[in-house]
Amino acid sequence: MQHQPVPDDIARELSRLTEGEVRLSPHDRGLYATDASLYQVQPLGVVIPRYIAEVPNLVRFCHDHQLPILPRGAGSSLAGQTVNRALVFDFSRYCNELLEININNRTCRVQPGIVLDDLNNALAEQGTGLFFGPDVATSSHANLGGMIGNNSAGARSIIYGRTVENLNALDVALADGRTMRFYEGAAADDPQVREITEQIAAVVLKYASEIKQRFPRTRRRVNGYNLDLILTQLEKGGLNAVNLSHLCCGSEGTLALTLSAELKLSPLPVTRGLAVLGFASLDEALAAVNPIINTHPSAVELIDDMVMKTAKLNQSARPLLHIFDSLADRSDTDINSALYVEYYADSAEELSQHFAALDRTVPDVPALYLHKAEEMADAWALRKAAEPLLHALPGLRK
Repeated sequence: MQHQPVPDDIARELSRLTEGEVRLSPHDRGLYATDASLYQVQPLGVVIPRYIAEVPNLVRFCHDHQLPILPRGAGSSLAGQTVNRALVFDFSRYCNELLEININNRTCRVQPGIVLDDLNNALAEQGTGLFFGPDVATSSHANLGGMIGNNSAGARSIIYGRTVENLNALDVALADGRTMRFYEGAAADDPQVREITEQIAAVVLKYASEIKQRFPRTRRRVNGYNLDLILTQLEKGGLNAVNLSHLCCGSEGTLALTLSAELKLSPLPVTRGLAVLGFASLDEALAAVNPIINTHPSAVELIDDMVMKTAKLNQSARPLLHIFDSLADRSDTDINSALYVEYYADSAEELSQHFAALDRTVPDVPALYLHKAEEMADAWALRKAAEPLLHALPGLRK
């Protein structure tokens, strides 16, 4: 279904409010009609702000003219979160700066369009010894604003948690264009934040028993309103303990637009190693996960037969399968699924102890133990290629 762009007079006003770009052509709207999901929805248009300071006025204008807004990161969402019949705000082109680093506090402040790999590379280049823990497979293009909207986790969420556990504060624009800063204690400092916090607290406390009973207790729960976190904060310290950035995180831009974010950083590991375990079936691989978790890995990731098969058909990914040839030599059966089990350690001796504990946990499973950075990089490259490879599947099977 085709949707007409916003009227010419509205388009002219939008253009006056930004030094960036306002794109309304069928071609441009078509480019933003898809993401990494199967959905295709033609947006009303696209706004690419040149400066973050322009965004509140743009949002206020859209509010006054009843134009729905959809903030978009890299478009790597798998469930259609970044497509809709709305005016898409794309921060990735211009609003992508690393604004501040505080090494002593292990924090940094970023704009929403910064790419995760770019952030961690900049932290490394400046010799901070720190990095942002949540590491999605799409790290080469995932925007931090999108990760906040999605509450992304990543392979190492076992130790670093999700984005919400690594978020201190957000500067946001609300639906009417008002700007606020959300952080723990903001209700005591800002009357407007306190008013919103009181309204949210009334809802959360009213349904406290339902929240405690029915909210999923899974390690990687992403998307949705984190009412359970707000309830925990209220019970811990009342309104002044509430951090509304934790409610925005996972809300996919439905509560506010992120203007900047203060992130928690973690120290880089001293050393790491990767075990690649081979299994005859997916069921066997999945059955091994819980025992492996008890060995305290930094990551456990699955490579199933679908990824292996599609990688064999891909010229770029095919060379990455060589590690499974080595596994096959150690197995009496075909390797149809694999687990990556990574460990962080403070020394080579500690890493060896981790590997020994893993071997005791799954003694009959063929394994490769990788120590060299280039070997581990090749293995992780295959895991990061998994989602793009699946897009090559034909028809509904995708």
